[in-house]
Amino acid sequence: MENKSNMNGQLMFATLAMYFNLKEKYKSINDEVKKEILEWMDQDPGVIKSNMGGWHSRPTHTGKLKKLTNIIAKDFAPIFGKAMGWKLEDRKFFSEGGAWANVNPPGGSNNTHVHGNCVLSAVYYVETHGEEQGPIIFCDPRAGAVQYHPLIGEPNYMNAQNIELVPKDHDLLLFPAWLPHRVALNKSEKNRISVAVNFNVGIVKK
Repeated sequence: MENKSNMNGQLMFATLAMYFNLKEKYKSINDEVKKEILEWMDQDPGVIKSNMGGWHSRPTHTGKLKKLTNIIAKDFAPIFGKAMGWKLEDRKFFSEGGAWANVNPPGGSNNTHVHGNCVLSAVYYVETHGEEQGPIIFCDPRAGAVQYHPLIGEPNYMNAQNIELVPKDHDLLLFPAWLPHRVALNKSEKNRISVAVNFNVGIVKK
């Protein structure tokens, strides 16, 4: 007699990351941002956050980084919010903390960290150099899944503890601010340059 059984699968607590490339729609923003970052880097020693051997700017609400922040808040963050099912009527994304630049020279990296006091983080890639630049690595935030599991036979997105992404110039990455991530060692011979911004959702005043 044939053994019949019903089987159903359900993915639970999925984590969304979104990718866009701004090259076609915003042709000039990359050069504008890069010029501002390099000038700023010459004038300011920066601060130490998660950066190891790299330059981390102070946050800013001005200049070309502000322009980039406004583009992300207006044209891209709402797409992420809609996909998440967030209630966005009469609401908008805003950056309370401002944007900051990261310049990782050869040998530079970033320790594992999260972005506090916000709901959505964005990273825009100004200058990249393929796999040698050091990918961004996202870490499974579920302590139980990381601490105890059988040996992995076939890696997939359900059993991965780390997921690496190799960005390209003009790429924009959006992800939950609470998702732990780090940047691997820059093994290229050139600077890896990016801009990060944190966003919250606020009510639009009428």
